[in-house]
Amino acid sequence: MNRPKHKQKASFAGIPRVVMECPDYTSLSASAIRLLVELAYSYKGGNNGDLCPAWTLMKERGFRSKATLTRAIKELVAAEMIMLTRQGQFIRNKAGLYALTWAPINECSGKHLDESPTRTP
Repeated sequence: MNRPKHKQKASFAGIPRVVMECPDYTSLSASAIRLLVELAYSYKGGNNGDLCPAWTLMKERGFRSKATLTRAIKELVAAEMIMLTRQGQFIRNKAGLYALTWAPINECSGKHLDESPTRTP
């Protein structure tokens, strides 16, 4: 059996150990941790600041109520695990966007973020 010459590198969704060891992380509810994992999954290395926990997306990922999702978002913001980078505008059909606080905010072309890109978290 021939092996492929180039192995395909698998990507992963990760939360740094230093974050997981933080008291703010250990005090999070299960729903907030679940959302944080989903946002880490959405982060591809160059889109921090363009992470969207919209109900339509999170419903497909297993969230069962808008209220639970809203509480989880508020909890992650209060614990400074995520930050709002663009305020959602229902009338203009623009979703709120977030960034993971342990990674620099990236330039997200065409997204008109309220936060500027950063080099360090």
